[in-house]
Amino acid sequence: MLEKLKTITTPNHHKVKTVQWCLHLAIIPAVYFSAWQLWLTTLCVFWLMHGFGSGIGTHRYYVHRTFQTNRFWQCVFSFFFTISCTGSTIGYTLIHLKHHSDSDGENDPHKPEPNFWRTWVGMYDEKKLHFGAKTYMRLMKDPIMRFTHQWYFAIIACYVAVLAIIDPILVIYAWAIPALMQFHVNGILIALVHSPKVEAIGGYRSEQTDDDSYNLWWLKPLTLGEELHNNHHADPASPTMNLGHGWRDFDPLFYVIKYIIRGKFKREEYNGY
Repeated sequence: MLEKLKTITTPNHHKVKTVQWCLHLAIIPAVYFSAWQLWLTTLCVFWLMHGFGSGIGTHRYYVHRTFQTNRFWQCVFSFFFTISCTGSTIGYTLIHLKHHSDSDGENDPHKPEPNFWRTWVGMYDEKKLHFGAKTYMRLMKDPIMRFTHQWYFAIIACYVAVLAIIDPILVIYAWAIPALMQFHVNGILIALVHSPKVEAIGGYRSEQTDDDSYNLWWLKPLTLGEELHNNHHADPASPTMNLGHGWRDFDPLFYVIKYIIRGKFKREEYNGY
């Protein structure tokens, strides 16, 4: 019985896509009940999902292992990433590792050209969504990653239920709309800043890399440093996207890691940064 339940609550690409498409329905009640306090709630929850869940947690910690931290923060990362409906930390890690192994090449799962909009919405070439069994088994040994992967939809359902008990309107503004924002921010980070199209709206390259990665500094209030994508691809193992190119390289999430999470950086020079 328990194993059958895990089968239902474990994510796959089609299940996650279905939820993400359904999130768009929340736009209608969100506009109808609109109030600045509710939109402020949405922005704060989004920053938690994107900052702790995606940018710091899954991207800089689970994928690139740029710093070390304790189990409490690993749970925080995994929780906020899970409720963002982006997929499990294991699924994201597998895709992102493959992306970096051949960034914008023929084996990149989310190469944006020539199918830019399909990439934006996460409709990847499923032939490329095959990953090494050894990497998957290694990730499944992590108890937090394994738990949030096997009980992925159950965690989301529990969060939504708690919001509904507190106030049903929070289901819209503290889950659906923030998760929808994260969905489209992912589109920016996997498609837009990997396409020459971004040059038309201020995209630029500070570093010479073998891919088509760009920076887009003015998205910083939304993406909190993750918009410095060309910088990241120049040095994926760095805990900061700031490579010293001036004020546009300011990386807020690095200081969250250093002063709030108090992570220990693998590169010793950053511990006194």
